[in-house]
Amino acid sequence: MAARLVVVRPASLKGAAFVVAAERAVVGRAGGVDIRIPDRSVSSCHAALVRRGGRVVVEDLGSTNGTAVNGSTVSVARPLRHGDVVGFGGVELRFEESYDGTATGLYEPVREPRGAHFEIPEQRADVINNVGRDQYVLQQRDGFLREIAATRTRATRLIWIGAAMIVGGGAVFAAMILRTMSDLGEALDLPAEPGVMPDFQFDFMGPRVGGMPVGLIGWAVCGIGNVLLIAGIVLHVVATARKRKVDARFPVRHH
Repeated sequence: MAARLVVVRPASLKGAAFVVAAERAVVGRAGGVDIRIPDRSVSSCHAALVRRGGRVVVEDLGSTNGTAVNGSTVSVARPLRHGDVVGFGGVELRFEESYDGTATGLYEPVREPRGAHFEIPEQRADVINNVGRDQYVLQQRDGFLREIAATRTRATRLIWIGAAMIVGGGAVFAAMILRTMSDLGEALDLPAEPGVMPDFQFDFMGPRVGGMPVGLIGWAVCGIGNVLLIAGIVLHVVATARKRKVDARFPVRHH
């Protein structure tokens, strides 16, 4: 049994519906995608709807304005439930799990699944049908964009983990430095007998854990966090540059 998506926002598209019958359907603004939504906030190849284990899941394909389910941004593939509101950029659609009829609305519904298909009229191998070419381009873009989206997700995780380690490790390091300075000041203020060195007894950089001062552990954690943060930023920049190359290499024709 097919599912469908019904537009609830914006008002200019409200009521349009799309049947989700294929095993995999690409959602986007470009001509030739399975579910075409003519809205500027929707990317050319925005997201994909995939059937897995009897359920429909949505995954973002590196879109500019993101994909959301019930207001929550989709960073990894997410299963849909009946009544969920799926957002592609500024367009919101209600997911209906069971649907027996045909799609209604202003725009073309999802087509049946198909592979890349090339029509070569009169057996001329040097002439490839434009529709077949567009299908091939979209499938190639789909694969590359899924990889780029996964890379961006990993980069975002590295950035957040690195930032958390910098904040946590830096706080511990700073606290132990302040404690050491305070202990040293108190030791210097102790009265001492003439000709006798004062007995300084304090934990430099805080108490020890596994033989290492807590302050140094915090410093090490902060250093590792910096490495992860830089790695995440570099990975994100590389993914963005790769997406630009994909857009340039596989241009999508708008009909």
